[in-house]
Amino acid sequence: MKKLIKQLEIHQDIAVHKKVNQFYYMEQIEELTMIIEQSEAAYKRALMFSRWMEASYLTAYENWQRDARWVNQYLVQQQRSKPIL
Repeated sequence: MKKLIKQLEIHQDIAVHKKVNQFYYMEQIEELTMIIEQSEAAYKRALMFSRWMEASYLTAYENWQRDARWVNQYLVQQQRSKPIL
């Protein structure tokens, strides 16, 4: 689109400018640039959220693993301490 605008600036023929509206393309370039910037910002936010979720999950999983081991050991000790009769 930028090349087309450049060519339209170089060739100032009335016939070309009647047929092709360079301002339309200039607006489209601006709009697409803004959309790309917003997409990049959204991607960065999603990446930060993903990292936060992963860290939270890992912390919860580590706590669960530690607690599950403790409960299992406790239950094993309880069974060993019960009298047979």
